[in-house]
Amino acid sequence: MAVSRIGLIFSNGILGRAIATSPVAGSVFHQQNRGYAAEPISLTNLKRGTGGRSSFSGLIVTVFGASSYLGKHIVQHLGRIGAQVIVPYRSDPYFIRDLKVMGDLGQILFCPFHLEDEEAIKKAMRFSNVTINCIGKMNSTHNFTQEQVNVDGAARIARLSKEVGVERFVHISALSQNPNPEKFVRKPSEFRRTKALGEKEVLRERPDAIIFRPADIWGNSDRFLCYYACRGLRPIFFKTQHSVILL
Repeated sequence: MAVSRIGLIFSNGILGRAIATSPVAGSVFHQQNRGYAAEPISLTNLKRGTGGRSSFSGLIVTVFGASSYLGKHIVQHLGRIGAQVIVPYRSDPYFIRDLKVMGDLGQILFCPFHLEDEEAIKKAMRFSNVTINCIGKMNSTHNFTQEQVNVDGAARIARLSKEVGVERFVHISALSQNPNPEKFVRKPSEFRRTKALGEKEVLRERPDAIIFRPADIWGNSDRFLCYYACRGLRPIFFKTQHSVILL
């Protein structure tokens, strides 16, 4: 799936429908199960701009996995339509600094969190009416296994989003998900299996969740085509500056 089509996904596709039904400026809604405000909040009283980036659309969206390739484009689109975006992050701030300019001043907010810290996850979603989970793992590492991220982590975010009163929950899965994948070379794909189990757990926690199954997404600065393009890079000075040249 090319980057040029991501905008169409938002405007015409499932993600667009997911956030289009959320409260917009001018509506009144009650906060539920959040433990801090019992009276209704009128979005009419919030200052609005002339449209687009400098306006407030009424959407407050928490995007988990915003530092991923898809997550960055989601944040960019939300910032362009005037949504306020909360970005939970676990990485070094250096890797998310480019997200700051994707919205107007004060529209992109950052919140440190850990996937196993429920209080931090709740804090990131406390004021949101939409949550999008883009977190996924292609291979297991010493920090997290695919089971911990694709299954347990997804279910935890879905459950906590319901507890704090998030109205819409969107989960990004994979087109190739399969609970019983066929054997490939030595063993079945753990990624496909855990993605399928993750969907099942998310729907168990939130039957109203929206599941989005994208195929391969590629474009500038992706982690798909750029990976193969870098395979031809070789150091030309092994003991000095480690400069590289494309062969």
